[in-house]
Amino acid sequence: MLDQPSGLTSARVNIFDPTGAKLLGTNGLPAIVPPFIEPVSLTTSGTYTLFIDPADAEVGSVRVRVWTVTDLVGPITPGGTAVASVIAIPGQNASYTFTGTVGQRVSVTAIGSLSGTYGGFSQTEFNLSGPGGTVASILLSQSPNSIIDTVTLTAAGTYTLVLDPVSDLTGTVNLQVYNVTDLTGNLTVGATPTVVPFTTPGQNATYTFSGNSGDNLRVTQSASTLNGGGNLTVEHPTGTGLTGSGLGLPACVNIPTLTSTDEGSVILNPTALTTGNLSIGIEVQAGQCPFERTRPAATATPKKAPYRGAPPKKPEHQVRARARRHAQRIGRLRAWALPAGKVA
Repeated sequence: MLDQPSGLTSARVNIFDPTGAKLLGTNGLPAIVPPFIEPVSLTTSGTYTLFIDPADAEVGSVRVRVWTVTDLVGPITPGGTAVASVIAIPGQNASYTFTGTVGQRVSVTAIGSLSGTYGGFSQTEFNLSGPGGTVASILLSQSPNSIIDTVTLTAAGTYTLVLDPVSDLTGTVNLQVYNVTDLTGNLTVGATPTVVPFTTPGQNATYTFSGNSGDNLRVTQSASTLNGGGNLTVEHPTGTGLTGSGLGLPACVNIPTLTSTDEGSVILNPTALTTGNLSIGIEVQAGQCPFERTRPAATATPKKAPYRGAPPKKPEHQVRARARRHAQRIGRLRAWALPAGKVA
């Protein structure tokens, strides 16, 4: 890696092996300094040459740093504890494997922090691949917590998680693979709300209910201990469509009048790493939702009288002010009525 440039803004950087053949480098247009060359495996013992070609007539200096890179490898167990990936050297990757089966549903979390001078955490690649190729791939978000949401494995065999930080990023990221089993159940109109325990990141829940044509029902949400958000979707009995809402709030979701007698579903989909409990129920619509937060009624603000200057604070001052104005008017009348040359 080249850094701490003084006077140089761009340059071609190449590495030549002991035979003089180009091993790798920035071809074509000059790269912006400082460039970072990803790790490469050397195939021949001997002296290698790092060649720096500044663009145009640029002159200056730059610091050159070279690292010996050993990637992190090891096993990771679905449903087991997290594995700490300590990225200590720029360019270092981490790779962990586990054995998967057909139909197995897994999610993967990456919790930690990477930092560097020239790379951003959000540019770090995190992917899961298996016997059939890439299963899922994401870029780690700006926050230190990211997830490969639940995927269903389609083949038996070895699956590999790869964490590939960009540029000179280093730090620690804890990787964990979860076995995901979605929650299912039934809701009875008017019964005590059902506690839905989301214990695994990527876990969803689907609860069914029965309704009759002409029913006016609503779904209630209460006693939430969720540490994040999500979506709640109500799939109405045949012919009435879908109703959506946020998970946890609002506290109740009205279902349009049912037009047929059939079963509907309440589908809960927490986002990202959300876990915790939520109670949901279904009841006949009857006035305000008991858990709903209402906005206070607006009150009219009285209009202010036009500003005419600050009035005297005491009654006696008001009397004196009126007396002065009266005396001034009398004085002007007298001056007008007197003959010329006379003074009152």
